[in-house]
Amino acid sequence: MKTPVSNVTVVAVCPGDGPALDAAMGRVRDALSNGEGAWRFVFVDDGTDDGTFARLLDAARGESRIGVMRQDRRRGFGAALRTGLARCASPIVCGVEVDEGFSPDRLADLVRRVEAGADVATGRAPGWACAFRAERIDLKRGRRLPGSARLAVEQIADRARRAGLALHGDEGFEAAGTGRGTGIGGQLRKFGIAMMSRGARSGGAPQRAA
Repeated sequence: MKTPVSNVTVVAVCPGDGPALDAAMGRVRDALSNGEGAWRFVFVDDGTDDGTFARLLDAARGESRIGVMRQDRRRGFGAALRTGLARCASPIVCGVEVDEGFSPDRLADLVRRVEAGADVATGRAPGWACAFRAERIDLKRGRRLPGSARLAVEQIADRARRAGLALHGDEGFEAAGTGRGTGIGGQLRKFGIAMMSRGARSGGAPQRAA
């Protein structure tokens, strides 16, 4: 039985793709009715002109857990993510681009990593997604992110790394966390990464996590 996930806002950036968007909205409705009831989705139209915004509004009609925003012109994933973050008040936030690989089930896997003690969890699927503790990775204060979803997710992970958080692998990418019960050392060795783990200290001297 799947463990329920709660208090999560998903900022889903829409670059404009009819089939991908229609499939994504169907999966969101399934997720909201099949266990992710405490989640909220904020879809951000990245300045499209293909009817995406109208379809989003139609999908959100009558559903308080789906919000819709729109950028006045195409600005890229990073700017759209910041736009959506302005509407987030939950302790855990996900950022993802709506493409053919969009899947709330896969986002739930990342969220569970955060609930288990990670500060940031990232993965290639769906669509270069990330989940993070909002108070640890604060991206609302005018900080720039790259336009590419892949690069933006990498920058979020890099910000966590620079803050001294330990890292472990997640499907060939990486997840940043506190090191509590995540098997960091073995995962790091698998990907050839040696990072400093905050809290992994002996006699006041920092120790290698791998």
